[in-house]
Amino acid sequence: MAEVYDDRPDSTVPTGRPLTAADLRDVRFSTGVRGYRMDEVDALLSRLQADLLARERLDAESRQEVAADLDPERPAAAPSDEPEDRGERLSQS
Repeated sequence: MAEVYDDRPDSTVPTGRPLTAADLRDVRFSTGVRGYRMDEVDALLSRLQADLLARERLDAESRQEVAADLDPERPAAAPSDEPEDRGERLSQS
């Protein structure tokens, strides 16, 4: 059975900003007599948290790449005399 967090106060997701993986990790629902199965809710929240965390990491990496590309201090790559791919080499033969 899934871990129960009865000793923790309910924590709702914030409004006014996009959700983060940490928001999903920290959310707690109040319990009711005819509520959902807690283990199913916990499993879904865990999966959503993992997916959101992966997207956050990918987004951060993409932003770093864009920032590096836009950095005027970064030297531009020198052009190469080598063909870029096999198709280009074959067409030059």
